[in-house]
Amino acid sequence: MIKHHLKLAFRIMQRNKLYSIMSIVGLSVGFAVCLNIGLYVFGETTMDSWMPHHERIVRVVDHEENLSGLDFKLNRELKDKLPEVEKACTMELSAGFDISVKSDGNFALANGIINTTDDFFRVFPLRVVQSNSDVLFTGKKSVIITRSLAGKLFPNNDALGKQIIILNDMTGQVSAVVENFPLNSSIQADVFTNAGNKDFVFNRNCTNGKCWNPTNHFLLLRKNIDAQALQTKLDTIANSKNYVLSSLSLQRLSDMHLSGHFDDEALETGNWNLVWLFSGIGLLVLLLSTINFINFFISIQYSGLKIIFIKKVIGASHKQLLAFSFVEVSLSVAIYAILSVFLFQLFFPLSNSLFDNRLNVQLLINPLMLLIILLVLLSIIVVLSLIPAFMLTRYNIADSISSMHTPAIKQTKRRIMTTLQFSISIFLIILTIFFFKQLDYVKHIDLGFDKENLLRLNFPYNFKKQAVLREQLSNINWIEDFTLSSGMPGNINLSMGEVVNDRQIMMKCLSADNNFFKTFGIKIIEGHAFKHGGLGTSCVFNKEAYKQYEWENLDGKRFKNGRKGGYQVVGISDDFFVESMHNKIGPVCIMSAKNNNAANLRYATIRLKAGNLGNQMKALEKIWALFIPDEPMSYTFYDEHFNAMYKSEERLGKAIAIAAIIALILTFMGVLGQTFQMCLNRTKEIGIRKVNGASVLGILNLLNADLIRWLVVASVIASPLAYFAIEKWLESFAYKTDVAWWVFCLSGLTTILIVLFTASLQTVKAARRNPVEALRYE
Repeated sequence: MIKHHLKLAFRIMQRNKLYSIMSIVGLSVGFAVCLNIGLYVFGETTMDSWMPHHERIVRVVDHEENLSGLDFKLNRELKDKLPEVEKACTMELSAGFDISVKSDGNFALANGIINTTDDFFRVFPLRVVQSNSDVLFTGKKSVIITRSLAGKLFPNNDALGKQIIILNDMTGQVSAVVENFPLNSSIQADVFTNAGNKDFVFNRNCTNGKCWNPTNHFLLLRKNIDAQALQTKLDTIANSKNYVLSSLSLQRLSDMHLSGHFDDEALETGNWNLVWLFSGIGLLVLLLSTINFINFFISIQYSGLKIIFIKKVIGASHKQLLAFSFVEVSLSVAIYAILSVFLFQLFFPLSNSLFDNRLNVQLLINPLMLLIILLVLLSIIVVLSLIPAFMLTRYNIADSISSMHTPAIKQTKRRIMTTLQFSISIFLIILTIFFFKQLDYVKHIDLGFDKENLLRLNFPYNFKKQAVLREQLSNINWIEDFTLSSGMPGNINLSMGEVVNDRQIMMKCLSADNNFFKTFGIKIIEGHAFKHGGLGTSCVFNKEAYKQYEWENLDGKRFKNGRKGGYQVVGISDDFFVESMHNKIGPVCIMSAKNNNAANLRYATIRLKAGNLGNQMKALEKIWALFIPDEPMSYTFYDEHFNAMYKSEERLGKAIAIAAIIALILTFMGVLGQTFQMCLNRTKEIGIRKVNGASVLGILNLLNADLIRWLVVASVIASPLAYFAIEKWLESFAYKTDVAWWVFCLSGLTTILIVLFTASLQTVKAARRNPVEALRYE
C-alpha cells in the first residue's frame, strides 16, 4: 500500500512540476533559514555550558552600582570566610582592542588578555596542552598563552620558556600553553598574565583618595548549599566598609551572557531581546513556508481531485485517505529536508558573518539540538498531512463528480492564511526600515566635536617619545592641528570619583595637552581651556559634569580626585559623546597634563587638511616607522570608530532585511498559488463575464479586489505589532530617531504594489483566456 501511495504521489508531483518545485523550494528555504537562526538561538541560550559543574559557578557582583569589577583583595576573604565556596578565582579581562604580541621577530594580535592566578584554571578547566609543572604560573614574569596564539608566534618551535612582549610594554616568559576557549564561551582571551605581578595589572579605580584594582570574582560553590545563609554572609562583607562597594550578590554563570550588561562588562554579552526577535523571525519564515506549502499542495491536489473522489466511491476510508496524504507529504518533506541541508551550507557563510561569527556548526550534533530538529520535522509532517486531507475530503462526492466542479476552500480559512502571510511581510519590512533609519540617525548625529578628517595614532603603553613625535608632526604642512592625550572620545579607560552632597559622582577622565579642544573642535561654553601656567593643575568639565556638581559658578571650584589639592576647574565644555548612543552622555573631566610631552599621552589625534589621503597616510607610516619599526601602524579614523560601535545593530538590520526579502518572496509565491486556485475555481464565471462583455481590466479588478482588502487588514494587524517591537528595541538607545508614521504607510503600499504585480501574472492570463475554452464542456 505504501508503495502504491508513493507511486501515486510521484505521478501527481510530475504532473504539476512548477507548483511541486515551488512548494518544495519554498519550504526548503524556510527551513534552512530557520536552521541558521536556530543555531544562533541555541548557541546563545547554551553559552558557557561547556564547563563541568557550570551550574555551580557564580560571579560576585555589585548590583546596586551595576558593577562586576570589584576589589582584587576581596578574593582572599571570599576564600577564607565562606565555607560554601569550593574554589574561587579572580579574572581581570581586557578585550575589545588590538593586543599586540611579539616574539623573535614574529608578530600576532591576541583576542584578549586575562590577568589572573592559577585558581582560574581550577574553576575554568581549560585543557593544558604544554606545561612543565602542575603550577601553570611558575613565576611573576610567567605568561600562559592559548594553542592558536602559540601556533602564530612559534609555528615550528616549542613555546615553553620563550619570551614574549605584550603591547610593547610587558615582557613575560611562556610557562604553559592551554586549549582555546570554545566558541560557546562568553570569556574569550589568548593571553593570561600573573596577577601576582603588579606590572601586569591593567585597571585601577580611585575615589576619595582610595584606589583599588577592579576584577571579576568567580566562585565554584559546593553542592546543596544554603543560598540565603550565603547571601547573609555576603551582606556582612559588603557592610564592613573594607571595600569600595554598595552591595554583594551572586550572578549565575548561565546568566552572564544574556543578562550581564554591567557598566564595566568586558565579557562577550548577548541580548535576550535579540534572541526573542530572531526566534520570532525564524518561526515567521517557517510559518510562511508552511502556509505556502499548504496552498501549493492543495492546488496540486485540485488537478488530481478525481483520484480522491474515486477512492472514496470505491470505499476508501478517511483513514486511508489520510495515509495517502501522509505519504505524499512525507515524500515532499524528505525532499525538502535534503535540499534544506544544501541551502543551509549555502547560507551559512552569510549567516555566520551576520551573527558575528558566533555560529558553531558542531552544535548541530548536540543531542538536544538534534531532538529539536526531529520534533520540528515531525510536527511539519503531521500538520501538512492533516490540513490538506481534512480540507479535500469533506466535499460532496456526487456533486463534485457530476458537475466536474472544483470545490473552493472556504473563504474564511483562505483569508486567514493570506492575511497572516501579508502581515508577516509588512511586519518585517517595517522593522527593516526602522532599523536602518535608526542606524542612519546615530551615524549622522552631531557628536559634539568635528569628526571629519580626524584620525588617531595608537601608540603602545610604553611609548616615551612624545617630544620627538610632536616635533615630527609640527613640521608637516598638511596637518591642520594635532593633540596628544591619554584617552579620547570613544575610548576613555580611566574613571575617577568624588562624593558630593552624599552622592558619589564617577567621571570619565583623560589627560590632554593644551591643544585638545582646538583639534577636536569642542566648544568651551564657560571659562577657558588650558593655559601654560596651569598645566598639571587645571581641568575642564563637560556640561553634564557641571550639572551633576550643582555649582552656580566656577570660582574656586576644584575636582578632588584623590590627588593632593585636586585640579582647579577652569572651564566648562559643551557635551560630547565618549561612548555609543546606547548610553546618555555622562560626566567627563579633561585634565591638563603636567607638560605637553607627558609620558602618559600615548594617543596622537591628528586633523588632516583636505588633500591626497593616500600620500598623507604613507607619510604617517614613515613617521610611525621611526618609533616602532617592527609593528604595523595602528590608527583609527574617528568616523569609522564611532560607526563601528553599531556593528551589531548593522548586522541585525541586514539579517532582518534578508529575512524580509525571503518573507516577501515566500509571500509572493503563496499569492501565485492562491491566485491559481482562485482562477481555477472561477473559470466558468470569468468565461460568462467575458461573453457578456466584461473587459480584461474589469476582470482584473474583480479578481484582485479581495487581495487589496486582505492587504489593508494585514497592515492594520502588522503596524501595531511592529510599533511595539520597534519601541522595545529603541529602549536600548539613549538617543533615538522618531517613530515616523510614513514608514508604516510606505511598507503597506510597497507590499500592495508588489503583491498586485505578482497576482496579475496569473490573473491576466485567466482574464485573457478564450471564454470558449472555459465553457466548451458546460
